[in-house]
Amino acid sequence: MLFAVLAAAGVSGAAPQGAVSKKLAGAGAATAPCGATAGGTVSYLTTNGVITQVTVTGLPNGCNGALVSLVLVNGAGTNLGGGGPVVVGGGVASVASLSANPAPASVTAVRLIAIGP
Repeated sequence: MLFAVLAAAGVSGAAPQGAVSKKLAGAGAATAPCGATAGGTVSYLTTNGVITQVTVTGLPNGCNGALVSLVLVNGAGTNLGGGGPVVVGGGVASVASLSANPAPASVTAVRLIAIGP
């Protein structure tokens, strides 16, 4: 299963929006979200004023075992850094190894993708 979530994020994070089913281009295989993600929350761990870890909590049980990657973006949609994949467990995905460490104020959204379980 595959889903994507676009979550508005501030300094302390925000709740992701719901996932939607999509079809894969080319292969045409149907995909489905692992559950409603409206109850999820994105939070940041910061060190010296930059994001060093992103944690998404409150993911549905159907996401447990999925591999999650994420990208932090600004208002223009520019990639500010990302990480993963990590395995979702207990409704939590925590990405500690990021490709870059932006300031929280520069991040306006977190793009999340989960594959599996």
